[in-house]
Amino acid sequence: MTVVDVEANWPPGPLPWQVPLYERFCRIARGGTVPHAVLLHGAEGLGKTRLAAAWATGLLCKRTPPSPCGDCDSCVLVKGGAHADMRWLRPEDGKRAIGVEAIRAAVVFMQKTPSHGGYKVLIIEPAESMTPAAANALLKTLEEPPGQALLILVSNRVGALLATVRSRCQSSVVSKPGPVEAAHWIAEQAACSDETAAQALDIAAGSPLAALELIIQDRLAGRLALFKLFDQLTAGELRVSEAVPEFAPFDVDVLLETALQSAEGQLRSCSGSDRHHEGFYRRDRLLSLVSAHRQGINFGRETLVTELARILAGRAEEGM
Repeated sequence: MTVVDVEANWPPGPLPWQVPLYERFCRIARGGTVPHAVLLHGAEGLGKTRLAAAWATGLLCKRTPPSPCGDCDSCVLVKGGAHADMRWLRPEDGKRAIGVEAIRAAVVFMQKTPSHGGYKVLIIEPAESMTPAAANALLKTLEEPPGQALLILVSNRVGALLATVRSRCQSSVVSKPGPVEAAHWIAEQAACSDETAAQALDIAAGSPLAALELIIQDRLAGRLALFKLFDQLTAGELRVSEAVPEFAPFDVDVLLETALQSAEGQLRSCSGSDRHHEGFYRRDRLLSLVSAHRQGINFGRETLVTELARILAGRAEEGM
């Protein structure tokens, strides 16, 4: 199993904004009506991985189910990634997709009799990384799960999942907390001011864990500088040839995600103006570029970054 920061967050439990959803799942589990497949979805940076870990570990716990005690034999095995009845499936290192062979192996795992006499749990994250063939290979298990089986599909982009997968799962949305609650939590975790926390939360599009990461890893200033570059490009204050070298310190994924966030923010701000149509055009071109990148289409960094800058510059570049 590859639970994120399992040592630091043991036993796994819900984050403050997840408590109602977590408690509802626990009530369902105590009533013996655990769904066979749950689609846990919401924006990135909301802690869905941690919530999935808490659900799974709690179901397997031998002492205080459906909440994990953290100390029983089952919890200890989960912590060490050695529980025979739990599997955590992600793309292999260096890859973006979960292939059909990995799903077929996971299906075989789910069909085996539980070693510890309880549930068999499979977590797939992110679920949208399954190839179409892999997703189709999972459909029969989603529709006809064996015994006490629980499949948790964790997704940041639920719309990218096949409709046939979505329809076979019970949907559970992890919502963003309110900005005041989120900023207060971030300030406590990072030992920073509420102002800094609110600024990071705004840059992270309201996702608390993403905002916390920006502060802890000292990347907030760099992200603010990147937004400023994008604004200058859009306003025609910076040429593409001048902007591209400034992008060098940033990862391609960061550039794409931040550019899309910047474009969407500008689109909201120009609503009703004569630049609204231009904003939609820019946003849609960026979405196409991001989608191609996520599908593994390799443009090469220089080509991709230059195209990104051109999209942002748009008419501003043409008129310079």
